[in-house]
Amino acid sequence: MFKPIRVTFLVTSTCTARCAHCSVNSAPDRRDRLDFQRIRRSLDSLAGRGGLRTVIFAGGEPTLLKEHLFESIAYAGSLGLSTRLVTNVAYATSVERARATLLALREAGLDELNISADDYHLPYVPLDNIVNAWRAAKSIGFETVLAACAVGRSSRLTGAGLLEALDDPEARLICAEDELDTVPRQADGTIYVVYETELQRLGRFHRELDPGEVEDIDWRSMEGGCRYAGVSPAVSPKNHLLACCGFEAEHNRILDFGALDAEPALPLLDRAFGDLLVRCIAQKGPQFLASFVEERSRMSPLRGRYGSMCELCEDVTGNPQAVALLREHTDELALRLLGIGCDV
Repeated sequence: MFKPIRVTFLVTSTCTARCAHCSVNSAPDRRDRLDFQRIRRSLDSLAGRGGLRTVIFAGGEPTLLKEHLFESIAYAGSLGLSTRLVTNVAYATSVERARATLLALREAGLDELNISADDYHLPYVPLDNIVNAWRAAKSIGFETVLAACAVGRSSRLTGAGLLEALDDPEARLICAEDELDTVPRQADGTIYVVYETELQRLGRFHRELDPGEVEDIDWRSMEGGCRYAGVSPAVSPKNHLLACCGFEAEHNRILDFGALDAEPALPLLDRAFGDLLVRCIAQKGPQFLASFVEERSRMSPLRGRYGSMCELCEDVTGNPQAVALLREHTDELALRLLGIGCDV
């Protein structure tokens, strides 16, 4: 069975920005959102199995949820869970306004603050807002304050440039998630980090950005199971349980586990564990499925050009022709998952 260690609530599809690289296609004119009651029901169900440690609130822009967000943070904390917020800080038009919002979030029990800042946010959220929020977040009790900067080949704002703009000697630049463990905690008890991440061809990127912004990787080398599928599920703004938060997976034929308004989270997770294709992704990764599709197709329906495992997964699981082929050959896939029969 799947035993989640973290869950991400994509609390709203509404955002103050319409970033060209947004993996979940958030925008000002989208209106789906969760409320506290739905979030609480899912937390009660997921926490019931044990092992859940972290709750992430993202979007869209999660602060648009207002009191429902504060209540959800407080409730997660009452269950002994760590909480994280991913925000574009559009509200940080001054240090004072930023501090008022961040103090309210901290008083609700928020542990970690993640700020999104890159070329694709800047048309909607000025760099001054990022600096205001960073300064406002100092010494108010967060475990971690992190600014994430997605970088492509022609990006002007890089992690190093963002670090320079913040002008904070306590901040450290990292380029990989596992480097976070090496960053020292400061005298106020907080870890301050700028995290440079690689741009991914997901969601709105396909329609608005040049594919050449991302360096291609030989997808056949992307071996190994997905470390998020099943153990790091997400809840969509329409209250569907998803395998992960990597891209907009609502109504995906493999990664959408079902509607939480109809059934609690744990039964949906258990049913998903019974889906061979979900287990293939979790244990072997999307490369395992893509290789099978390529082998079985005279002309592969897949794009064939990827910069990350998430990009490959989005293509394989979102392609009706590929999914139909995989469903047609589940018996053979099951044997291969067990290591019986031909390798793919």
